[in-house]
Amino acid sequence: MSDFWNLKKNMVCVNETLNGQTLNLTLNYQNFSPYWFTLQKTLIWKFEAIAEQGLEMLDMDEFKRMWIETDPILLTITGIVTILHSIFEMLAVKNDIQFWYGKKSMEGISVKTLYF
Repeated sequence: MSDFWNLKKNMVCVNETLNGQTLNLTLNYQNFSPYWFTLQKTLIWKFEAIAEQGLEMLDMDEFKRMWIETDPILLTITGIVTILHSIFEMLAVKNDIQFWYGKKSMEGISVKTLYF
């Protein structure tokens, strides 16, 4: 508390026209929900990681603009389609590996398939 009073004693009025007048200061604040705070911190960490990899500020601004200006429904649908595509791709690779791993002979497989 003593720091506050020392600061007040050392204050100097910059503009002489305000000497002796009080200024009104209004502060507005809002509480963040934990979800919103976590989202903001995660985005800050991601942008810092991207910057460390050499991405320029213009690219980061373009990335931010994409997130802000794109319709949330479109972003959600794109995310769902991306996740589904990744799952189906993983299943296809798994089945290919199982097929070739279980194959004892090359009987019934065409030469074109082998080259492919």
